[in-house]
Amino acid sequence: KHSSIKKNKTPNSNTEKNEKEAQNSINGKKDILEKSLENDLINAQNKVKAAKTPVEKKSFVEEKRQVGEEQAAVERTAMGKRKGRALMNERTVESPQMRKVADGKKTEIVDGLAWTFTVANGCASAGIVDKKWKIVGAIEIPLTLGGCPVTDVAASGFAYCERLTSVKIPQSVKCIGNGAFRGCKELTKMLIPSSVTSIGMNAFSDCKHLVCIEVEKGNRGYSSSEGVLYSKDGKTLVACPGGISSVTVPCNVTKIGNGAFNGCRSMVIMTIPEGVEGIGEDAFYDCEGLTSITIPHSVTNIGWSAFHHCTALTSVVIPPGVHEIAPNTFSCCSTLEVVTIPSSVKKVSEGAFDYCKKLRLVRSDDPVKAKVLMEQGGADIKKITFEQL
Repeated sequence: KHSSIKKNKTPNSNTEKNEKEAQNSINGKKDILEKSLENDLINAQNKVKAAKTPVEKKSFVEEKRQVGEEQAAVERTAMGKRKGRALMNERTVESPQMRKVADGKKTEIVDGLAWTFTVANGCASAGIVDKKWKIVGAIEIPLTLGGCPVTDVAASGFAYCERLTSVKIPQSVKCIGNGAFRGCKELTKMLIPSSVTSIGMNAFSDCKHLVCIEVEKGNRGYSSSEGVLYSKDGKTLVACPGGISSVTVPCNVTKIGNGAFNGCRSMVIMTIPEGVEGIGEDAFYDCEGLTSITIPHSVTNIGWSAFHHCTALTSVVIPPGVHEIAPNTFSCCSTLEVVTIPSSVKKVSEGAFDYCKKLRLVRSDDPVKAKVLMEQGGADIKKITFEQL
């Protein structure tokens, strides 16, 4: 009996074991199947997203292309109308030597040169339109363009005509625009007619061979002395020729004008006399040879970029009447090492000392305040020593 019971129990235990193994196998397969279905679902969702994205982009591109085509059609229509008006004007008003250009200006051929001009209130503002490297030697600005008197020399009208040696300005001209003759490196002398009443900023800057700016007698706005241009009352130094290496500023001058010494690269030492109250924007911009500048206590205002790129300047003392050091005042002064900042200064603007890589010492009667101001202005104060005056 005992042996038979054992024999009967063994099959039952084996059956239970087999059932458990089968159940475990089923559960494992079920888990695998669920994971597989979950992965398939995620992949399907990703495919749907990927399928939607190109469609959306395509529709956006198509819409943009359609808008561009419509805009182009409008522009073509407008251009056709402008061309029609231009042709009508040529037939009825303009001479064969005169034509309109795209920016609304006109050009006219005079003595073989193409002059560009605009007309306002019956007066023309003139400049040169030919390739500027072609302009060689002396030229004369016409009295009239398009049948209108030339009253203005346009801003940058002759800028960087590097082989231009002299210019004759007619008596009809009243205004010489900003940068009108800037960068005319071979220009040696400039005569301002008596009719001129306004001269813009940097009109003669960076003319490295210009040694004389002369003003005709009878001019009510300007005067000249030793080749330097001044206001009629002599209180503003307007422009110094770039070919002059030294200037004695008269004691009656109260302002160094905007861009007055811009591009005077041969200037080495400058002493500004007591009585000068303001130094204008770009006043000594790009004076690469300037090694020393004396600023008097009478100066209360120094303009933006006044000493930008004075690459030979090693030290500067800011007078006690100055309350702000403007943006870029001493930027790119690559050899500047020592600066004196008085306690009267309340603000050092951002960029005032940008790229002054050798700046190592700031002297002040309030060095703690000077340190804070220099940091606010963007200076790397870790490399600077702040010293008590």
